[in-house]
Amino acid sequence: MRRLTKIFLFLMFSSLLGALAFSKLACEIWIPSSGTILTPPPTETNYVIGVYNSTHYYAQNSSTGAFEWVLASATTLFRNVINNLPTGGKILVRDGIYYGYIDLIGKNGIIIEGESRENTVICMPAGVTNKNNIYIEDVSNIWIKNLKIYGNRAQNSYQGRVWYQNGVWIEGEAHGVTFDNIWVDNTPRQGLEYNSYDGGNTVTIINSLFTDCGWNGITIVVHVLGENIVIDNCEVTGVSDVGISTYGGQGVTIQNTIIHDNNGTAHSPVNTHTAIGIEADETTPTTGTGPKFINVTAYNNYAGLYVLNSNNNVCPTFQNVSFHSNEYGITYAGSATGPIVVNGSTLTGSLYFDLRVWANANVEVTNTLINRIQMQNNNAGSNFLYNTITNPSLSISGSTIIWDDGLRGNYWSNYAGTDANGDGIGDTPYVIDTNNKDNYPLMTPP
Repeated sequence: MRRLTKIFLFLMFSSLLGALAFSKLACEIWIPSSGTILTPPPTETNYVIGVYNSTHYYAQNSSTGAFEWVLASATTLFRNVINNLPTGGKILVRDGIYYGYIDLIGKNGIIIEGESRENTVICMPAGVTNKNNIYIEDVSNIWIKNLKIYGNRAQNSYQGRVWYQNGVWIEGEAHGVTFDNIWVDNTPRQGLEYNSYDGGNTVTIINSLFTDCGWNGITIVVHVLGENIVIDNCEVTGVSDVGISTYGGQGVTIQNTIIHDNNGTAHSPVNTHTAIGIEADETTPTTGTGPKFINVTAYNNYAGLYVLNSNNNVCPTFQNVSFHSNEYGITYAGSATGPIVVNGSTLTGSLYFDLRVWANANVEVTNTLINRIQMQNNNAGSNFLYNTITNPSLSISGSTIIWDDGLRGNYWSNYAGTDANGDGIGDTPYVIDTNNKDNYPLMTPP
């Protein structure tokens, strides 16, 4: 009886193998004669992409285990797999170097997840000059994570403001696009640029690193109101111009991010090399709120913040930022007219000035540690309240600043006055010049 059972099971197994082989032949699926079928990924993965050998890449169907494509072109392989994914589909990309680029146009509900950020590399092929490593247009619910995006900067000289040669380019509709734990490196132009005329988009960049970019690390261009762009827990270093640049910036939040050592060769007329840049042009809105900077650290740059130009009604705000050891902490250029609000922050250790405003722009600085201040060109309405100003170095020219609210002013480390009644307020004003004085200097830091 046992012998008959074994024979029956053998025949059943043989028939199943034959049926599978016939099915694969009927579907014209090529099973390679070499290569490794790796351990199947989690069941929610639809395809696994991997390096097959020194010249080919494979795409493995996770349900059947079959190699559906083995191709010499990583670009074509990614295109085939993406076009065959269902909505809500997932691609797992094994560690390896993939010489190609990825286009996501009109796609919805796709996850592309690398095996590890350091070792899963999307590398722009040599000689390609008119593509981005990842191009995204008119999509929704796209999640890209655990990838290294590597450009070909050494083979492409800087060519001005063009829409290609970026690590990532996003335009059109982008509803629910997330980049999680990516590393963008060695790009001829931007590490990542968002430049869309469609409002109401949501783009999140989290836990990511941007290095050695030929222009800016991240550029966000806001043309219409209603955007929701978040950069959270990222690091930008070693780029040639601006770490993170915003044009307009309404609806942009940058938080928990470090931007440092951006001191390359700038390509703009102004030698910025800046951690954060804010600009406005004829395409950006003149109303709205933003951008917002929360818990951002910037050091070893030309400036922590450089405002080249801005609109009167668009106010950047800074909460708990630390700009230290830069040449300038915050610089407001001559063409900038919009206000700036800094609260609860640290602006210290600058080579020249922690805050330099040489434009007729309103500035509000509160509850901030600061040392060196330069204000000029009639900054009417600007105020400094409840700050700790240690070893003050002030250069005030043609400006009248509000230094107290009628009850309290700022703490000045070199204030020589007394507090006879012990109320914590100095008995005599702290005089800066004939037009500027703190009438109620604090005796201790607030």
